[in-house]
Amino acid sequence: MLSKLIGALGLALCTVISQPAAAMVTVQLSGYIYYQTPDTTSTFVIGQEASAWFTFDETAAGETFSPGGVLDPSIRFYRHAPTGGGMTIGDYKVTFSEAARMFVTNNEAGPNGPIDRILFDDFGAIGDPIAGRNLDVVSISFQDNTSTVIDSLDLPTNPATFAAFKGAKASLDWNPYLNAAHRISIDFFSVSIIAVPEPTTWVMMILGIGAVGFAMRRRQKNVTTTVKFA
Repeated sequence: MLSKLIGALGLALCTVISQPAAAMVTVQLSGYIYYQTPDTTSTFVIGQEASAWFTFDETAAGETFSPGGVLDPSIRFYRHAPTGGGMTIGDYKVTFSEAARMFVTNNEAGPNGPIDRILFDDFGAIGDPIAGRNLDVVSISFQDNTSTVIDSLDLPTNPATFAAFKGAKASLDWNPYLNAAHRISIDFFSVSIIAVPEPTTWVMMILGIGAVGFAMRRRQKNVTTTVKFA
């Protein structure tokens, strides 16, 4: 009876953890450099492979962002959504900081009509200086010029939503970033999304597997073998 109860508990826990309960979402990207300013040629080359990843909390609260002009009120600012990440371009490494943030726009006024965007930027990203200039900002932009991918200002967590953007563009700017005079640009053509289970989900998974294993061991011990001689 006890083994049946434990087995049922294990199956119930496994059923619960099979449901989507992840709050953390990891975005992984791969691509290549397609543009660079002359002062970056000592470190990077056109066509060089690049990869990046960042994790964000899908439950993070958003804030109204009013930069003025045509953007209002089609943008939401997520100050504390990103929780980590980085970028690799050959031997050059970037580590994203706690200053990283995300923006979501829906029907933003673009130069040729409304657009949808997810923007990640980090003004505290850590990377080596280039040509004596410190790394100023890293930005990654998912943009849809048809304005059909996003229908709200919530952080999207569905892999299909990110896939619908058909890639992303990124830029790394060394001080000063405003005139883009010291920049490399990256075309990320491959994007994948991974849901990261919460710690409580891992605990439930371990308990569920342990309960099932305990029940199986008890069942094996209760099996008796009868030998009859003719």
